[in-house]
Amino acid sequence: MNYPISVVIPVFNKEKYLRNIFDCLLKQSFEDFECIVVDDGSTDGSGDLCDELASSDNRFRVFHISNSGVSHARNLALSKANGEYITFIDADDSIPENYLECLYNTITQSKADMVICSVTKVWQSGKQEKVDLLPNGVYEKIDLLPDFAAFQKKTGMYGYCCGKIFLKQLTTEKQFDETICLAEDFDFYLKLYAEIDSICFTDATTYLYRQESENSSFTVDDHAIDYRAQLTINVHYKHYLESENVFCGQNRAIVSQLLSNYVYYTLFYCDIKKLKQIYSDLQAVYKEEQFELHGRNTFEKWILFLFRHHQSLPIKLSLKLYRFARKMIKGRSF
Repeated sequence: MNYPISVVIPVFNKEKYLRNIFDCLLKQSFEDFECIVVDDGSTDGSGDLCDELASSDNRFRVFHISNSGVSHARNLALSKANGEYITFIDADDSIPENYLECLYNTITQSKADMVICSVTKVWQSGKQEKVDLLPNGVYEKIDLLPDFAAFQKKTGMYGYCCGKIFLKQLTTEKQFDETICLAEDFDFYLKLYAEIDSICFTDATTYLYRQESENSSFTVDDHAIDYRAQLTINVHYKHYLESENVFCGQNRAIVSQLLSNYVYYTLFYCDIKKLKQIYSDLQAVYKEEQFELHGRNTFEKWILFLFRHHQSLPIKLSLKLYRFARKMIKGRSF
């Protein structure tokens, strides 16, 4: 059966939050939707809760898979979706009763390719912070592009997976990169932005984005982040802006700084034993992309200076000395 909207929800060990988001969906004023839930190998009671709801409401379809990551779960859901429009919701977040109705009415009436609604960040303490959008209305992409990077840097809105609705046909041959575990949503949307002409912003509804849930990316340790993958995402970011002929001015400055940051982070957090290969890989990217390198503190400037001048051995020695000094300072009793 075809529905106007397909709601996609990936689930991994979200038993604590599922009843809330399912209740939010069951209370929606817009009822003509399907919800595709992908249980990504949960080991708590999430799978049972999903099945319980699906057995009582045929709008909900549940797929159980072995744990393969959120990107694979979303890709699977997209392949199963029958709706004309797609919206993503995370299992630990919340939506108001008018959420789907507002998104659907806005995108059908505005004729925009995508709608971005207000997002409010919510903390366990009760603190809330609304992300500032552009004023309500339809914007041609060409008018948004000169400030694309500045708006993304300020709000993150272009990269949020949720708080959006768009035509499913935009996802033809477009998928989440399953090798990326952080910022994979921004990487995915960069592919979609290449296909659209207009975006409508609305604050008539808001997506409630939980900031401190279990399994949240906000708690990822610096050493566990794949900075090389983050560099790749930002290379894609650069390519997107270049393809739109707007990799200049503020866009160029912001994205070049991001690229510079991730070159440094990749070196700074790397396994010293693997530095030779990592250094060689980074040099190949740097040679290909020809972006500016800008350090933000003395040590970062030093490492990037050495990198720019192809000094791999001094980089290795500098990193070893830095790590040794930090270890000594941490081990010292005061």
